Amino acid sequence: MPDTQEETKKTLFGAKPAQAGNVNELVAEVNNIARSLKSVEDKLNNLRNKTQLIDQNVLAVNKKVNDDLKVMNSDVLELKREIQDMREKMKLVVKELKLCAKYDEVKVLEKYIEMWNPVTFVTRDEVLNIVKDEIDKRWHNLE
Repeated sequence: MPDTQEETKKTLFGAKPAQAGNVNELVAEVNNIARSLKSVEDKLNNLRNKTQLIDQNVLAVNKKVNDDLKVMNSDVLELKREIQDMREKMKLVVKELKLCAKYDEVKVLEKYIEMWNPVTFVTRDEVLNIVKDEIDKRWHNLE
């Protein structure tokens, strides 16, 4: 049977209460625990710092991606406007081309022009001069 109540109680770490010779061991053990606790606290602080840095980096990257997306969306909208403008211009070109003469029509006109040969046509003034010259010739021959 134990002599005192203190001997029967266990400490927080499962050891019996310290006796006079074990005080140095207890101090050494508390120091070891304090160092271990300090090491764990340092590691936790390092992890918190790394987590905070990662969070800041994620926020910065997220902001950059959002900015890039805004620029890309703006570029896409501009390209859509340009494509729409090109479509409208192409429709106008097609309308204008439909109004132009077709190849067959141009060929028919070419045949008529060759047949009439407008290069040999004379002007009104030229005809008047020719007629006047002829009249003058005949008057001179009559005299």
